[in-house]
Amino acid sequence: MTVAEEIDLNKCFTLEPCNGYTILNFTDPNNRFMIYDPGLYHTAICKSELCKIDKRDGKLYYRGVSVIDKLGMDFLDCAFEIIFGSSPRVEEFRAYVSKYLKLFDEMRPFLDAIPVNTHPMDALQMATIALGSIEGKYLDDPQDFVEKAAFLVAQTAVSVSYRYTKIMGTDWKEPGKDLPHSEKILHMMHGGKNPEKLKKLGKILNTIMILHAEHGQNCSSVAVRNVASSRGSIYTGIASGMAAFNGSIHGGASQHVSEMYEELTRTGEDPNAYVDRILENKQLLMGFGQRTYNRIQGCWDPRVETMLKILKGDSFDFSEVKSHREIAFTLIDRVNTDPFYVKKGLTPNPDLFNCIFYKLFGAPKEMNTTMLALGRITGWTANFVEHTLKKYPLTRPCDITVES
Repeated sequence: MTVAEEIDLNKCFTLEPCNGYTILNFTDPNNRFMIYDPGLYHTAICKSELCKIDKRDGKLYYRGVSVIDKLGMDFLDCAFEIIFGSSPRVEEFRAYVSKYLKLFDEMRPFLDAIPVNTHPMDALQMATIALGSIEGKYLDDPQDFVEKAAFLVAQTAVSVSYRYTKIMGTDWKEPGKDLPHSEKILHMMHGGKNPEKLKKLGKILNTIMILHAEHGQNCSSVAVRNVASSRGSIYTGIASGMAAFNGSIHGGASQHVSEMYEELTRTGEDPNAYVDRILENKQLLMGFGQRTYNRIQGCWDPRVETMLKILKGDSFDFSEVKSHREIAFTLIDRVNTDPFYVKKGLTPNPDLFNCIFYKLFGAPKEMNTTMLALGRITGWTANFVEHTLKKYPLTRPCDITVES
């Protein structure tokens, strides 16, 4: 008799319906039952109120509200609601962000000491960890998650913008106090030059940051929660999330899409011929494929649909990204009609478009992932706070020992 036959599954689990799923709850943590689930595609590590991804019809919700309905908000208001839900402390949060949107005396020499050829995301991780060493000096109450979240949102913007000026060899400038948060970021990056254009770009950046603010239990969010479960600091937890996010098949994919656009622009190769070559060599086509949404039904990521709408809008007349924009449209037309990709149900993912916007904002391709982090700092912070407040136990997955 095999081990599987000896196990009474009814004694191992109770069943619980939840949001269209059947949840298996272990009744005895000491039983000899183990689930082999590489990638944790079918394993829930928490019960979260932050984000819901409806895989049946391609909807994304932040605390029960569609992300599309959030797009008219200021990013800081949206960020606060994701992290804390409904609370009268939103204005306090905004004030803290404004207060901490500055380059601290301890941080300037630290950021200057990071070699300029260091990847921007690695530099951002180091800067984030360093914040833990100065919070006691600047925060009114280091135990207050609202103030700490504002500190992280503000300092992520400072670190990213300062790194931009180091790469570009330009001057960093503190922002004016009366600008929206998104415009302040661009102001810091570009030294306040061309304010009318920055105002127009700021509205677009506000939308892009909201679209990328949170996306459930992805690789980087789980990394953050793992550190939170050990009662580690929020700074090292978020830096861990950043490290995961920079991987080439996670947030780092945006840089590779930019490289594809640059190659096609430089060589003048027809995008259709490029796709033929990709298919012939059995390579991945960057900017396509999103396992989170139901590709079988041809369901699009709502973030992608929103960015495509912006790019196709009559007011989007920025010549500096015209080539990338046209290549993206050609690639979509090809994938939507190519029998191979249609059979696979392949649809565009956010990286096909977000890198076009980052180029528009002036960021070199190496900075794409840090530009994404300007919004995702919200989700990482929210996951750390939620995991900590709910006092989840130390994350300790099993492994199946095999002979080498």
